[in-house]
Parts: sequence; structure tokens; C-alpha cells
Amino acid sequence: EARSFLDSTHPEKRARLIDALLAHEGYAMHFYHFWADILRAKSEETRRLHHSAYCQYIRDSLRANRPYDEWARELVSSLGDTWDHPATGYYLRDTGMPLDNLANTIRVFLGTRIECAQCHDHPFDKWKQMDFYKLAAFTHGVDIKTFKEVSPFRETLDLIGPYKGPERPKMPTALSNSLGVMNYTGAIWRGLPLKLPHDYQYDDAKPHDLVSPSVPFGKAGPTGEGAEQLQTFAGWMTAPGDPRFTTVIVNRLWKKLFGAGVIDPVDDLTDQSQPAIPELESFLEIRMREGGYDLKAFLRMVLNTRAYQAGTVHEEPAPGVPAAFTGPYLRRFTAEQAWDSFVALINPTPEMRNAIREEFLRRRLAYAEDFNAAMTAQTPEELFENVRRASAVYVKNALATQAWQEEF
Repeated sequence: EARSFLDSTHPEKRARLIDALLAHEGYAMHFYHFWADILRAKSEETRRLHHSAYCQYIRDSLRANRPYDEWARELVSSLGDTWDHPATGYYLRDTGMPLDNLANTIRVFLGTRIECAQCHDHPFDKWKQMDFYKLAAFTHGVDIKTFKEVSPFRETLDLIGPYKGPERPKMPTALSNSLGVMNYTGAIWRGLPLKLPHDYQYDDAKPHDLVSPSVPFGKAGPTGEGAEQLQTFAGWMTAPGDPRFTTVIVNRLWKKLFGAGVIDPVDDLTDQSQPAIPELESFLEIRMREGGYDLKAFLRMVLNTRAYQAGTVHEEPAPGVPAAFTGPYLRRFTAEQAWDSFVALINPTPEMRNAIREEFLRRRLAYAEDFNAAMTAQTPEELFENVRRASAVYVKNALATQAWQEEF
């Protein structure tokens, strides 16, 4: 590839190479690592189906070059089953930690470290503890879907309760085991109210007061009822006029390419944050908005600039000194780049999609969906009888094992 590029006499060979690389599968593979770190996606090597589906969702969104604002809205507003809505992995990643999830959401998409305000008014920024809880009230009602949400589950337990047969001791376990594949299969709106902590110490409310959702800056539409709150929150967060949503994404991508953001750090913005080159920052944000948050189009624009194509800068950016961006900063390989280099040594097509893994995931999702449909189609009486029969086998095997133990 290097020889082909150097030998080419085409006047637009660099632009053509950029287009080819952005259209290549390697783009999705490389930027998957970038976004998996930012979104804290967990390894696919897990028994919980939603992690694998979530990782695949990130890859597919990059391959399809989905608009970034659309993608971000979907991540923070999706509910439903994993096989239909894999973006729910964003919430399932932080199961049982809704306040931490909110803090990360604001940092990832709005570049604001509001987590200090979870425990007290922010000591170095304008955020109040009440601001944090009002924001958290938008998303606090999201919870995992488990087999306990399946309609015949509780009715079947009611039938098991008074049953006196010999299978009775094993039946709750058999029921849980039979429905276990449906654990962590999606996100639901449970609508749990959010209250202020027991040690809330400010004059605008009392400890344990209920908190209603509202935004600390910008404008949001009516909060709506129930899960509609997620749509309101997502719309507010990704609004083109939002003072930070566009700023954060252009700085993340600029830093990815150059090694330093126009505003740095990219995820600790305050009202005092100043861009190294204000005109550049303004230009990048305008182009991102006008381009419909097309990430590839934005990258293509920056990659074709003389600044990016200039020689690398070998000195590290000095803390507190605005960068001039006379060229990209020289950086070490990332761990992922080092790994990919080893793969390239032994694999003639290192950027080939892993069809086996994708097919395995597709089958797992299809199985979970079919299983869910089969279980929910049963009446409580049918499910009770199937659980009773399974428990009878458990009891038989347990008695046989006990007899062998006594004999030997």
C-alpha cells in the first residue's frame, strides 16, 4: 500500500487515499476501540447477552456512519429488549448505578464533570447538588429487565406456593433456571422516584424530598410522563444549540487526530474554558452542525487540511500553553494499535470482519428472542406443569445421587 501510494502520480492521491481508508472496514475497527473506551463498553467475553449486543451496536453504527447526534440520542433514550434495541446496553452497563450512569453521560456527551455535585455543591464549578439530582431524575426510572418481568412468572409462583407435592422444594429453583436466559435482556422504565440523599444540607430542600427533572442550562421541552422523560433529556442533550454537545465531539475528534484538543481537556469544560484558537473552534463547530454530525465527513475535512498533513511535532504540548497545531503531535502506539500490528504480521487480511463471531451473536440473540416468545406464550398453568415435571426429574436425580453416596 505504501509503495502504491508513493508511486502514484495522481494529483489527488492523498485525498483518494483518505476516502479509501474512511470507507474501509479498518475505520470501523479502529474507531470502535476509540468509542468503546469512551462509552466504557465491557468485553464481549461475558455470559450476559447485552454486553455483546452493545459492542456490536457500536461497530454497526460506525460502519453505517450514523449521524452522531442521532446515535447519542438513541443511547440515552432506548428501552426494550436487547435483540430489538441493543443500545439499551448503555444503561445495562451500569446496572444498579443510575447516578453514576448520569454522571458519565454528562461527561461523555457534554464534557462536564458534574459528579462532584452528587455529594455536595461543586467546589470549583457552578453546579449545585440540586442540579445533579434534577438531571438524574430524567433517567433514574430506567432499570434492567429480568425474567421477573415476564407476565406468567408471578402467577406461576402463586400456583407453586400452596402446592404440596414432593416436587415443591425444587420448583422455585426450576422456574428461575428455566427463565434465567431472560436475565438482563433489556431495559424497562420502572419509574422509581428519585429522592435527595439523607445528608442533603442546603436551604432549597430537605433530605429525602422527591426531585422533579429539569435542566441546569439551555432549554428542554416538557418533561412528559414516565419514559417520555428520556426523550426530553435526549433532545436537550443533543440540541444543535446546546453550548457543549458540539464542542465536545469536535474536540474529541480533533484530539484523536492531532494529539491535543482545541480545548483541552475535552471532558472537563467549564465556563472559563478557552480554546487555543477561538476562530478554529468556532469553524469546527459550524462545520459539524452544517454537516449533520456526519463523523466521516468531519474527519475527511480535517485529514485533508495542510495542518494535518504537515510534519509531526516532536515536542509534547506544554501544560497550559495553547497549541499552535503546526502539525499532529508525535504519539506512542496505543495498546490496540500494537495489537493490530501483531495481527497484521500473521493475518494476510487483518481487517476482515469476524463473521464467525457475528453469526454466533446473531444466533444467541435469535435464541433469546424465541425463548422469550415461547415462555411468555404459556399460561401460568402450563408453565406450572412444565416446572413441576422438571422438578420431578430434579428430585429423582437427587434421590439417586443420595443412594449412590450411601452405597459407596
